[in-house]
Amino acid sequence: MNRPFAYVCAPTIGETGNNNKKVRGYCRKLYELGYLPVAPHLLFPQFVNNNVPAEHNDCITMASDMLRRCRVVVVCGKTNSEVMTREIELARRLGIVITTLDGIERIGDFLQSESDDED
Repeated sequence: MNRPFAYVCAPTIGETGNNNKKVRGYCRKLYELGYLPVAPHLLFPQFVNNNVPAEHNDCITMASDMLRRCRVVVVCGKTNSEVMTREIELARRLGIVITTLDGIERIGDFLQSESDDED
């Protein structure tokens, strides 16, 4: 299985538990669409303390490194945070495709309908 990496760009400020639940849902949808979801804000808090400034900076650097390896950045949610803006700008500078979860779903639907037409 060779799935393209899709970076999940989503709000992380606010109720952490609620946002994490939403991000897990975004990841599930991307998985169902054939992508390998990359969501650093779910992974890093497992081993990094964001309240320590040096570790917080490390999180930002590691997330940027992960974004660089992705084929697409998928903007999720209804709000845009400062972190999301930085991620989107980085993707834009690197020439990485930027879309929304709705947009990537429509692309998946379109590709599926084309595939069905060929059968």
